[in-house]
Amino acid sequence: MKKNLLFVAALMAGLSLSAGEVGKIDTLALGLSGTATAVTAGTIVAQTTSVTMSIAFDDNYKSTSIVANEFTAISVDGNEFSNGIQGGTNPKDANGITPNFSLSVPVGGAALKLDVRADGFIYILHKASSHKAYTVFENGTAMGYDFAMNTTNDLLGSIYRWTLAGEGEYNYIPAGDTIQWPEKYVTGYADYLAANTLTQIGAGGMGYIKFPVFKDCSYIVNANGSKITCSGFYFSATGKEKVELIGATNLIIDEGSTTPVDTTATVTFIVDDSNLKTATGFSLKGSWNTATGVYDAAWNGGDAHTKFYDDGTHGDKTAGDHIWSVSQELVVNASATWEWGINNAKGDWAIVGSNQQFTLADATDKTVTYVNTVGINDIKSSATIVKTEYYNSLGVKLAQPINGLNIIRKTMSDGSIVTSKKFLNK
Repeated sequence: MKKNLLFVAALMAGLSLSAGEVGKIDTLALGLSGTATAVTAGTIVAQTTSVTMSIAFDDNYKSTSIVANEFTAISVDGNEFSNGIQGGTNPKDANGITPNFSLSVPVGGAALKLDVRADGFIYILHKASSHKAYTVFENGTAMGYDFAMNTTNDLLGSIYRWTLAGEGEYNYIPAGDTIQWPEKYVTGYADYLAANTLTQIGAGGMGYIKFPVFKDCSYIVNANGSKITCSGFYFSATGKEKVELIGATNLIIDEGSTTPVDTTATVTFIVDDSNLKTATGFSLKGSWNTATGVYDAAWNGGDAHTKFYDDGTHGDKTAGDHIWSVSQELVVNASATWEWGINNAKGDWAIVGSNQQFTLADATDKTVTYVNTVGINDIKSSATIVKTEYYNSLGVKLAQPINGLNIIRKTMSDGSIVTSKKFLNK
């Protein structure tokens, strides 16, 4: 096929029923049928104003349906996807390793490339499998994403959703980690397999992979140990679209944005060190997700949210007055008791006594303050562990550790809480 193929259907697909951009793969325009055909790297398969989706590497592709489980299409904000393409070769990295284990970008096999010209969010609409891992690479670096799919499995439920959480501002997956099958993140997975004498659950159904994208960046998306089956993409400025499966009775996978715009509040956190004047810096920890500002009982996987400032920026009023501040935009949750604390510049927990608490009942901005009473270099906790709790990556409390990502929350004898995360693969 001719590289950089431009066809009218791809441009017309950008005309959406909503403010987003719809990039449907038109197999007829591509000349694909149910018989695998060689398609060269760079062949454009869908295109809108902000995004071009193309074939990442030379491979054989065929036209196929992504429908499953008696549903006829998957809809994003009223735009339906059903037909698509499937590759012929499992992706591997330069060393012949499956990318979800090496976290190295693939160099061949079935994979799709997206070249992005505006900041926003991408939905990849595909036929998902619970026992196949998926990877997304931004300019060659593996990143986290949201995953959702329909299943007919009792354990997974009719809708199975989870978040592959990365780290830092760009949600990158830390070096040394691996990305497992979606079903391996499920609570009780090992017990389920033992009771049913299975090696995998193996549910299938339509779903999406959603992740943030940035102007002038390129992204590679692929299934691992499989050949991705994809119907196209939806580009959104907000990533808050309603997603549902179309059938005799529609099934909503993602409710989308149903909350009013005034359901966030700015909380300014202050550490007052004006008496001791010993601190060289602090970092903020607390019970919310850094990326979304939503309440999270697992404390963002134990990771700090941001550093504090004493330079007159980021919510700090006066530079150099030893009153350290930072502001965070949090999503209102009146039923939660929010908690927060600090690490000192050396990364040690620096709250004396219990965690700091506040409530967030409405969109009214508020300020919370902790007064530092102990020299920052003298804080050494002799507290013992009185309770250990486990959460999954969605913040759901677990009865015991599971295969996959575990958020470990330890309550100490002095009232403080220490959180950490650990990936288990028993």
